[in-house]
Amino acid sequence: MASLAYLAAADARGAIASLLASFGSSTEPDFTAIGPIYNRMLAIAFLLLGSVVALALVERISGGGQGAGWNVIGRVLVAVFLAYSGLSVVQYLAKYAALIATSWVPDCTALSNAIGSAAGGFTTASLASQHVSVFGLILTALFLSLMSLLVYLELIVRSALILTSTVFVPLVCALAIWPRMAGAAAHMAEFLV
Repeated sequence: MASLAYLAAADARGAIASLLASFGSSTEPDFTAIGPIYNRMLAIAFLLLGSVVALALVERISGGGQGAGWNVIGRVLVAVFLAYSGLSVVQYLAKYAALIATSWVPDCTALSNAIGSAAGGFTTASLASQHVSVFGLILTALFLSLMSLLVYLELIVRSALILTSTVFVPLVCALAIWPRMAGAAAHMAEFLV
């Protein structure tokens, strides 16, 4: 049991060290890869811009409460600005989110070192004198190994979701001109945050 606890703790320590070393460019979104796709979506959004403005005006003229009147000019200007600057704004925010996310790295390093030092001194003779639950240490080490793998997978999926959502920013900005569709822009901003 003592050697199994030592191996499990060494595995957990290695998994946490590998996770901490993987932070950086490998888990951050590569915004240069979606530049051409973003430009195509920007062109599609500007093609749809006229029909969205027309629908907003038609609803206002027909007496609907969710249409746009003269404020459609300001809404179009803001939507065009946000559509053009969407990629750089998301990239800027992602860099600062990555800085905030790595603030807990020293805590994980200390946890990894504590598990390694706790398991390092286990021998069959010292188990009785230390009153340490070897089974609890094995479960904790295996749980930490599993959780570090899940965090790494989450970082990869997060990167893909950010890139996929960013591509749709121009389309959502164009749709947000119509007050009926303004909720879509709020939902996308909430999702990206």
